[in-house]
Amino acid sequence: MKTLGIVWKVIINIITVAIVLGIFSIASSKFETIVLVVLVLIYLSLGTFTTIWGLHQIEFGEALDKELKDIKKLIKNPKRYLEKEEMDKTRNILGFLNDDFVSELPQEIDEYEKEVEKERAEKKKTLMIKFYINAGFQTITYIIALYNLLTALNS
Repeated sequence: MKTLGIVWKVIINIITVAIVLGIFSIASSKFETIVLVVLVLIYLSLGTFTTIWGLHQIEFGEALDKELKDIKKLIKNPKRYLEKEEMDKTRNILGFLNDDFVSELPQEIDEYEKEVEKERAEKKKTLMIKFYINAGFQTITYIIALYNLLTALNS
C-alpha cells in the first residue's frame, strides 16, 4: 500500500507538469503567458505553504507527544527524575504522587506506545518521501514557469 501511494503521488505530479506544459503551449500572447506564469507561481506557493504547514504540524505533534511522555515518566517514577526537594514540592502541588498510585500504573501501555511509535515512524517516512517527490516536481514546474516568463519578457 505504501508503494501504491508513492506511485500515485508521482503520477499526479507528472499529470500536473503535463497540464502546466499544455497551458503554456496554448498561450498565444505575451500578456497571456505572463498571467499564466503568475497563476502557476501562485499555485506553487499555495502547494508549498500547505506542505510545509503540514510538516510543521507533524513536528509540533511529535514535540507535544514527547513532553506528555516525559510527564508520564515523571508520574510513574518520580524518585528517578526528581531530587528530594523537588519531589516534595511536586507531591504538594499534585497531591497524588504516592507510591500506591505509581505502582498501579499499567505496564502494557509501554508496549502499546512502542507499537504506535513504530507505526508513526513508518507513516512519517512515507510522508517525507512524498514531500520530496512533490518538491522535485514543484521545482520542475517552477523552472518551466520561469523559462516561459523569461521567454515572454525577451520577445
